[in-house]
Amino acid sequence: MGADVLGVEMLLLDAGLLVTLYAMWRTVRASAAAPAAMLPWASLAVGLYGAGVWIFLQPMQMRGMMMMH
Repeated sequence: MGADVLGVEMLLLDAGLLVTLYAMWRTVRASAAAPAAMLPWASLAVGLYGAGVWIFLQPMQMRGMMMMH
């Protein structure tokens, strides 16, 4: 069951990154800006995606549960 949840989380994270990059690309194409203008924002989006993947891959530990008798 845990692998199924991780798969759905990663799928949603991937979709969010793709939608974000597509929205950026459409905005750059609609404006007179050069495509290189989206590079700082695209790198921020990819960095946040990487942070999200790292967070999802961390083990879930129920800390403090041993003290709650």
